[in-house]
Amino acid sequence: MAIQTLVSREINPVYPSVITIGKVEAGSSHNVIAEKATLMGTIRTTLPEVRKHIEEGLHRIADAIGRLHNAVITVEIRKGYPPVVNSDREADIAKRAALNVVGEKGTVVDAQ
Repeated sequence: MAIQTLVSREINPVYPSVITIGKVEAGSSHNVIAEKATLMGTIRTTLPEVRKHIEEGLHRIADAIGRLHNAVITVEIRKGYPPVVNSDREADIAKRAALNVVGEKGTVVDAQ
């Protein structure tokens, strides 16, 4: 639950970001509290500095939750591919193509 607050409360919505926990592994029986759990997921951002902030936040949250529950939490982040950032030239090519296909009314230009 705390992980989702990183994006919703700490990241400017102008910079799209997503944290996804897509895999949870814990225990071997439905009626026994697991001794260990592993969560795996992805971080997707459009800016490297936003990714850095999220990574720091994940470490901060894990540390706080670990202290709160007297548990050991290890955060391991593997660097993936950097965000795709198109040059002005590439963006202009895409804009012209969109205008040719859907016209001015069907095109929204992001003013970042």
